[in-house]
Amino acid sequence: MTSAFQLLENRRTIDVQCLSFGLSTLALIVLSAFVAAAAPIQFSIGIVFLFAAPHNWMELRYCLSRLPSKLGPLKPFFATSFIGLALLFGSYIALVVCARTGMLDANFAVPLLMTWNVSLIAWCMWLAVLRWRTSKARLVAVLLAAVVLAASVSSPRWFSLVLVYAHPFIGLCVLDRELVRTRRSWLAIYRKCLLVIPVVVLGFLLSFSGSESLPCNNLLEKQIIRHAGSSVLPDVSSHLLVSLHTFLEMLHYGVWCVAIPVATRAISKWNVETAPALASKPTLQKVAALVMLLSTLAVVSFWTGFVVDFQATRDFYFTIAMVHVLGEIPFLMWLCPASSRTGVVSTSAL
Repeated sequence: MTSAFQLLENRRTIDVQCLSFGLSTLALIVLSAFVAAAAPIQFSIGIVFLFAAPHNWMELRYCLSRLPSKLGPLKPFFATSFIGLALLFGSYIALVVCARTGMLDANFAVPLLMTWNVSLIAWCMWLAVLRWRTSKARLVAVLLAAVVLAASVSSPRWFSLVLVYAHPFIGLCVLDRELVRTRRSWLAIYRKCLLVIPVVVLGFLLSFSGSESLPCNNLLEKQIIRHAGSSVLPDVSSHLLVSLHTFLEMLHYGVWCVAIPVATRAISKWNVETAPALASKPTLQKVAALVMLLSTLAVVSFWTGFVVDFQATRDFYFTIAMVHVLGEIPFLMWLCPASSRTGVVSTSAL
């Protein structure tokens, strides 16, 4: 009798937690949409100041805690991930520095950007081939890469803009994979909440597609509007672009700063010293601890920079933030389930 009562109580607790998570997710989506629509510039400034650097700290700690203890057949995948990440990020920074210092002629800028885009697509395709070894999955990866490659070559600036808007959805996908692993009972309500996002996007399109663009009173506002895509889509209302981009950005920050820590039950479990990849490896533990210390100092430095000169710090942040945009791609691929029959380790076992 006692056992049955305890099971009933546990079930009620799970239901309450599930409902609370669903309502919180829905509230975040709806409130973010309203504020992004009403005050897009101010909302963008506020969320970048509060969450930009901390969400990278959260993401780094989570990724370290989720790396496998043994790579096994995943060794080529992770080697390609780290090497490609270093090369792509290094070349991206070089392009940005050369362009801003006048070292790069305008006639060479577009071909170099196109080359970088092609390298990124090829990297993603090869990662997909390494991660999913069935012939069907590889065929899909190659065909998809071919389509994206054709689009990027025909319009490289459009491809860069798509990266900006697609990036927040990676966090949503990572949360989905985490719920599959740790909070499966929350998965259904979470996916139902995600159906509200296209409704919000449609609402933005209907409300602001013909509205006046936002005024540019200073360099910061011009920077925010340009980041949202006004230079690529000059005929589209900047109110629509900034509202939509800020809304998606807030969802991304909410995933990493709140939802994933809750889904993993406790941030304390992200302790780098107890991470599977670092177990019984004192040297790597010290390196990871140093990395986390430096990342903590970076968060404080960015907050200080935002107070001193928000515009310059924001520009610097979004330049170097490309490393975490790139890093999320192989991480999401690794989290996606793979059948043991393919010879790839299933993420549920890691």
